[in-house]
Amino acid sequence: MRRFLLLFLVVVALACGVRPGPALANGADNAPAPAAAHFPILSLAPEDIALTVDGVPYPRLAIQGYLDFTRRQAQATGDPRSFYEWGEILHLYDTAAERVLAARAAWEAGFRVTPHDRADFSTYTIDSTPGYLQELYGGSRRSFDWDADLQILMKKWMVYITHGEQDVSWTHAGELMSADRREFEAWDAWYLPVRRGAIVVTYPERLEREGENPPRVGVILVVLAAAAALGFWLRSLGRGRRGSNLLVRRPWIDGLVRRRVYPEGVQGVVLVVFLVMMAALALGPPLSHRNLGSVYLWIFWWPLVPFLLFFTARSWCAVCPIATLGDMAQRIPGLGGRRTPR
Repeated sequence: MRRFLLLFLVVVALACGVRPGPALANGADNAPAPAAAHFPILSLAPEDIALTVDGVPYPRLAIQGYLDFTRRQAQATGDPRSFYEWGEILHLYDTAAERVLAARAAWEAGFRVTPHDRADFSTYTIDSTPGYLQELYGGSRRSFDWDADLQILMKKWMVYITHGEQDVSWTHAGELMSADRREFEAWDAWYLPVRRGAIVVTYPERLEREGENPPRVGVILVVLAAAAALGFWLRSLGRGRRGSNLLVRRPWIDGLVRRRVYPEGVQGVVLVVFLVMMAALALGPPLSHRNLGSVYLWIFWWPLVPFLLFFTARSWCAVCPIATLGDMAQRIPGLGGRRTPR
């Protein structure tokens, strides 16, 4: 009976796909093999995330640190104009996304960061530059270690893509890279398709941004002096020559008006510019900073109108393109003599 039961159990085991294995020396080897480790993700609070790349969060401290560092460099050179804040933020976002995508690809290919890699990277950064950790990572060693691993894996992956070298050390990978055209082309051939397929979500509102530097005291004094001089000049005109006629005092102005240069000639020029800008606004790129009509409207048109009204009073109304279009419509036969309905 026992033999029959044992034979039955063997048959059932074979039917279920179980195969007898070799005898093991110790019980520890009976433990299941550990699952492959996942790509390391830094645990961050929502307010500490600057962007996510396919769900992988990137620390705000790192983006903020590099942003502040670049700002200080521009100010130290005496030319803050070389630092364009929004452009620098976009550059840092692109750099962070590239690090995450390249490091993840290297990780999935089996590349790893060794203690020797971390030691060399720390020597090159923290040990060689006082204040590196505080200035660029807000003093967070955890954020630095995670970002350092990304940079190490990215460098190894770049060498693999551009030179076909397998998992080399971080130092040796840096020695192999020469930054020539061939390397850039090989890297772009891999990276650009991957970047287009990635989902990157940014949070620029979480960064501490600075506005433009306030004008210096000398500039303020010059503006106040110019405004005072203009005020005294206008006041003297009002006292000494009330009701003076510019057509009499300035013969060249009278000549322009008599030759119909003003307003008809100016109307034509302004109207053409206006129509071109409206066409650019409607048919141009959807991005405001690349659309000629949008740039013209917000950077040139609206700032200019108050100055024209101040210095030329109602003279602008005679050449305003909107008024010109209205005058042209009134000249259409059958429209000029009609009265406004009650």
